[in-house]
Order: sequence, then structure tokens, then C-alpha cells
Amino acid sequence: MIDDQYKEEFDAWLAAKSVQAQGLQEPRFVEQFMRELRSFPEDQEPVTGENMYMCSCAACGQGFDGHKRRHTCKLCVNALQSGEKPQFNDAKQVILVRKDLGMPAGKLGAQVAHASMACILNMGNWTASTLWKNSGDGRPELKGQVHFGISLDCDNPQHHAIEHWMTKSFPKITLEVKNEAQLKRYYDEAVAAGLPASWIVDAGRTIFNGVPTPTCVGIGPASREQIDAITKRLRVYQ
Repeated sequence: MIDDQYKEEFDAWLAAKSVQAQGLQEPRFVEQFMRELRSFPEDQEPVTGENMYMCSCAACGQGFDGHKRRHTCKLCVNALQSGEKPQFNDAKQVILVRKDLGMPAGKLGAQVAHASMACILNMGNWTASTLWKNSGDGRPELKGQVHFGISLDCDNPQHHAIEHWMTKSFPKITLEVKNEAQLKRYYDEAVAAGLPASWIVDAGRTIFNGVPTPTCVGIGPASREQIDAITKRLRVYQ
């Protein structure tokens, strides 16, 4: 759905694109309109595939088209220049990392990736199926397949946030916690709130002297309001 503040612009944009039904809320039109709205005027000139980039705004995480490797979209730049604080209502994910472990960059990056992926995988289900296929010599052969899927209820606001995050630019923030006790407290709060959450324990194969060690917690994707209600006091990992 298009925001009310952009409705008139969106209707005019549809008319210019020769789309008959003004106000049409079809996702592909909304997404294209917002990408163009976030892009800079000079980036709207005809370009080739070689110099067009799909940029991701560092402030809001939304995608926009650009000639150059820009870091912030036009809407956020305008808000910042006018002294406003950009307001974002898209879904996000946060990864909480133990600061006391002092993990090297490579290990930290791997643990953050584990936490992000685990949140998604924990929401899905693996199913096995079998089917008959031609083996090539005319004889039927039994083949097995394994499928992974996530079922989302479009009428559920929380599921809508997850779908929005998975089909956009995966906004995520890495935050720091002091120790394992604090990591566990935030994990328990996320689970109690019904948010997707993951608890990551490193096996200790490369560091931690072979001792399994809790390193990270992933929370989300979920709405910013739900996540901020739990983690707003934490600072970005440094």
C-alpha cells in the first residue's frame, strides 16, 4: 500500500505511465514508484545496464536506482538537510553480539551470519517427497526430494513485516551486549514477545579453546516498534 502522503503523486505517476486505473495498489507499481521517488533526478536519465546500480540506502535500508554508488536515498537526504529525523516504518532485524568475547573480525562476521540465517530457518519447515522419474533406460526410478518453505499469513501484521523484510533489502543492525547473561536476557524477552529469535553457540573449533560458547542472538525480522521495544537501549557494535 502507498503512504497517504504520496497518494496524489502516485496517481499522477500511474497516469504518466499510461496505467488506466489510478490508485491501483498493485505491489509491482508501488515498488517501482518508490524506487524512482527515492532516486536522484540526475539518476533518472536513460542509462545502460553497465552504469545503473541497485543502491541500498544506508539510512532507511530501502532500494533505489542510481548511476553512482550512492549511500543515502533522496528522501533521507532531504530529511537530513531540513533538520528532520527520517521516519522509517519498514521491518528490520537486529543481531546482538557479546562484546566481552573480543572475537576477531572473521569469527564475528560468521557468527552474525549464523544468527541472521537461523532466524529465517527456524520459521520454516523441511518436507520430504518422493516421485517416479524415468531413469533414462525406460525404467521408472524412485527419486526423493526435500523442500524448505515458510508459511506466512498475509492478514497477520507480524507475518506481513517478515514478508516485507524478505522481499526488500534485508535491513539489519548489529548491536553489542556486555556478556552472556545480558545476551540471554534479551533473547528471552524476544521469545516472550513472540518474535523470531535465534540463539547461536559457537562449537569452539577455531577459538574458545574447544569450549562451546554462546556468541550471538538474532531477533527479527519484525516491525521496528516491536524490536525497538526490546533493544532500543543497546548501541551499535563498535
